[in-house]
Amino acid sequence: MYLKLAVESTSKNQRASARPDEQSAVESLQRVTSAALAYLDLDDLLSELLDRTTDILEVDTAAILLLEEDHGMLVARAAKGLEEEVERGFKVSVGAGFAGRVAATRQPVVIEDLDDSPIEVVNPLLRAKGIRSLLGVPLIVERRLLGVLHIGTLERRNFDSDDIHLLRTVGDRAALAIEHGRLMDQRRAARHLQRRLLPQALPEVPGLELAARYLPASSEVGVGGDWYDVIGLPDGRVGVAIGDVVGKGAEAAAYMGELRSALRAYALEGLEPAPAVAKLARFVELQRGQMATLVYGIIDPGEPRIHIARAGHPYPLLAHGERGAIFLTSAGGPPLGAGEVSFTEQEAAIDAGSTLLLYTDGLLERRSKRITDSETALAETAYASAQHPETLCDSVIRRFLRERPSKDDVALLAVLYTGPTNDQ
Repeated sequence: MYLKLAVESTSKNQRASARPDEQSAVESLQRVTSAALAYLDLDDLLSELLDRTTDILEVDTAAILLLEEDHGMLVARAAKGLEEEVERGFKVSVGAGFAGRVAATRQPVVIEDLDDSPIEVVNPLLRAKGIRSLLGVPLIVERRLLGVLHIGTLERRNFDSDDIHLLRTVGDRAALAIEHGRLMDQRRAARHLQRRLLPQALPEVPGLELAARYLPASSEVGVGGDWYDVIGLPDGRVGVAIGDVVGKGAEAAAYMGELRSALRAYALEGLEPAPAVAKLARFVELQRGQMATLVYGIIDPGEPRIHIARAGHPYPLLAHGERGAIFLTSAGGPPLGAGEVSFTEQEAAIDAGSTLLLYTDGLLERRSKRITDSETALAETAYASAQHPETLCDSVIRRFLRERPSKDDVALLAVLYTGPTNDQ
């Protein structure tokens, strides 16, 4: 960032009056920090950076090796003049050889002459290509080592401080791109996993109308573990659930899938909400101990009644277009993973036109707004659209998320009881 700002702050007059070597250095920095590079994907960006680096520094080879943290190995990812290094999947341990030395010390390393160097070069391709001199710099983002960038020449060369400075600039640019590309890949994978774990379609249930929404976070902090489910039970009742796993990324999405599967199993065993949530809490303690919140309820269209259990999750909202909206606050219990397995259950009567709204905390939590104010606004919105689940979900999203999107994922599940059917 400093280099980019320094380049941009140099006036045209200053550049015009600069000495030829200073002007060349400025132009070189501009080439490797060009904003146009930001629009390339990772592979194209690394290739373009290596092309520009070999041209600017007048070297014969350039290569990027990335660190596999689990194995402590550097693996060739991109190369110019050493393409076989990537094709053969060359690897070297951190601390071993030239690239391993750069990674271990996290400092630039220069070899003026491979034939007279105390540093062992373990990559036979470098000698096969006739490389004589090498310069390598570490790729680091926020003190975390990502890999190594190195350049080489066929003729002996003494790389000076300007060469090191410029290569470090290229390394900083490459490291940021690599980190960004990795994060984007992880987010795409987690998002795909989460969407596959959520219900692909809501079931058709006599006497009920269902609507649901899932909205990813507005920020790039990563996909969360928000989820919902509707479970048809053997006795004709319907289980409804919504939850939120603490954490982000593919791990949170996978954990969400585990919780959803486990709850489905307990529901299909015929457990009532409180015992089912208690059993799920024990499952969490045995498996991971990772925190999560949950609401699980059973709707009986034949009685008609709702039984609700809650594990540290925002209060369910029961709305009716004529009688208003109330939060179901009597069901209580700690979040899953908090070490307790005791949960109270709440029972509530429903009649035709009543809608149960379940949601995750990303909907209401805002730094600049009290949660009670948000709850009041949610109750007003639910009351206005209680008899239309799809409209209710859209109205809630429009009121709470359109002007200020949430930094967290948001899930909604609306269940309208339309009244007894001929089968009841």
